[in-house]
Amino acid sequence: MKERPIFIVGTQRSGTTLLRLVLDSHDRIAIGHESGFMRAVEATKCLPNYIYGDGWYRRFGVDDDEMNQRLRSFFSSIFEQHARLQRKPRWGEKTPDNIFLIEEMVAIWPEAQFLCTVRHPGAVIASLQRWNWEFDRALDYWLSAYTAAQRAQSLGEISWYQVRYEDLVVAPRATLAAVLEYLDERWSDDLLSHDRIQSDRAGPEVVEGDSRNDRPIDVDSLDIWRSQLSSQQLSRIEQAAGDALEMLGYDIGMAIQA
Repeated sequence: MKERPIFIVGTQRSGTTLLRLVLDSHDRIAIGHESGFMRAVEATKCLPNYIYGDGWYRRFGVDDDEMNQRLRSFFSSIFEQHARLQRKPRWGEKTPDNIFLIEEMVAIWPEAQFLCTVRHPGAVIASLQRWNWEFDRALDYWLSAYTAAQRAQSLGEISWYQVRYEDLVVAPRATLAAVLEYLDERWSDDLLSHDRIQSDRAGPEVVEGDSRNDRPIDVDSLDIWRSQLSSQQLSRIEQAAGDALEMLGYDIGMAIQA
């Protein structure tokens, strides 16, 4: 039986890299550095800056289903090779912004399992502001990603599991045990020692998003965002994302009072 691919999606700054590093420490799962490969998929289906580029392949007798199969074969082979080099049977991929392309991904890998990381919008926005995002842009981005995640879950037969960043760092064993159960994988203590596992490899210490692969799971920066946003910004978040916050189990009011 063919191993099911694992796709990690979410917003930027929501813990997708941490989840990738942790799962990549499992002896059966290989998830490499963020690839952004769906941009290549989109560009292949609709050639950029070319008047006849949208669906160009159809003019040569290749329909959408066949094109998806060709793309599946090509990109799967790349990720499968990465897994083989690590002597692991199962591959995954992590690109946060693929959250906006779930339907297209399901059309290519209908059997895929999706892991969607979620983090408090205040934390995501504060982190994005350190990367020179304007507040309004960051807020709109979080809201758009939340809407995309809700839309993805309505696709029908999609395999979807949501991981809250806060749960991952506060209760890593229980959270990861549930993730592995969803993935139908056995538990491995290596997941709680991902910093050692990753450090023992020859790869770079600093990976995507300036994350360090040798940093253990900790709660040191969990609530730092509360002091980085103004009360006006927190109120804006509550007004714009109130329903989403309630749905995800967050209480912005506590942050405003802090």
